[in-house]
Amino acid sequence: MARKRNSKQSRQVYSQPLPVKLSTELYGPLPSIFPHNPLSWIYFGFFYLKCIIRSSPQSTITPIKVHLLVDGTFGVYDDADMLQLWQQGFFGKGTLSRSDPTWRERTNTRLQTQGIAALTLEDVTRKRRMERSAFKLQRALLQELEMKARQNIITEAESLQLEAQKLKVAAMRKQTPDNNENSNNDNNDNNAKELVFSEYKELLDIIDQEKHTVVKNLEFLQLQPIEAFFLQFGLEAIDIIRDSSKHMNVWDTFVYCCEQHTGGLIPENKFILDYVTYHHFRSHGWCVRSGIKFGCDMLLYVRGPPFSHAEHAITVILNDGSHNVDWFDMGTLARIIHGVKKNLLLVYVDVPLKEYFKLVVENDQLSDREKILKLLMSYKVTEVIYRRWVPNRTRD
Repeated sequence: MARKRNSKQSRQVYSQPLPVKLSTELYGPLPSIFPHNPLSWIYFGFFYLKCIIRSSPQSTITPIKVHLLVDGTFGVYDDADMLQLWQQGFFGKGTLSRSDPTWRERTNTRLQTQGIAALTLEDVTRKRRMERSAFKLQRALLQELEMKARQNIITEAESLQLEAQKLKVAAMRKQTPDNNENSNNDNNDNNAKELVFSEYKELLDIIDQEKHTVVKNLEFLQLQPIEAFFLQFGLEAIDIIRDSSKHMNVWDTFVYCCEQHTGGLIPENKFILDYVTYHHFRSHGWCVRSGIKFGCDMLLYVRGPPFSHAEHAITVILNDGSHNVDWFDMGTLARIIHGVKKNLLLVYVDVPLKEYFKLVVENDQLSDREKILKLLMSYKVTEVIYRRWVPNRTRD
């Protein structure tokens, strides 16, 4: 039952697949049409025209502010904006978290905002590991002194240290978590609190000592260039700010991202190939995430990381006839992807001619958005599933 409740809660939290506001959310769904009732047709037409005349709900929403940092990172710093981008499309990654930006929440939990009972199992495990590591260091020192004593090369100062070290190790052995089940709960609580605060002693400047909470979030949401450009060009949901004041339009962002790769603004640019692939699968309803963890370009989720593991791993390949694939590397990647129970998807991208690409870029009669749209429409994506041949499964 708990699993079903969590699944139901996740469906409510991640109900919106993209950070856009639809007309149906503001004006309501279109009315039903009954073929035998002429009034339903009239009412449907009136309601439809009314929705068209009104302004788009997305245009009334303030875009999310995304900052372009000096190192080329696209960062979101507002807590509400970070939460919105993650819950509505799983965009970006917390710089101090594995995926969703939960550093502040996890830190507040460790600072005992709800008492010692709020410690997670990971915190308890980490506490035990730290105690065992300290115990092993002291035990190693004791063993080193005992070895010198057996070899008769120990000095008087080391002999005194040996006796003190024996007492210290014996006391630590009694205090290890495995042998301390009958200790006082208050002492355990105090030890855990001391551990938590000693771990975060370098963060005392941003911790409210009375409420034991973090008053400033040190984490920000880092977006991939293809994610930032998709949110700006495809959804018009963000506003990219450079140098604290300059607002970048879609063409500025497009050129900047292309210049971060070898060759600059050319048809074979890696950023364009990746973005065409990213936009292709996003438009088909897939949740696309970075695949660097498995050595590939992207991962495809049916709904998102909270619901299931990724089903497919994508490798983007330039399909121009001159770039040969290293099949030794491909076999290695296929072995890794097969080991994590995913399908390896080879995406071949056909690029336009350089003359056509240059002609569109230099066409001053087109707007920035029309240029990008015309360029992207000249690319073609072909998907091929790569499977390993396992002799044991195919023999007669």
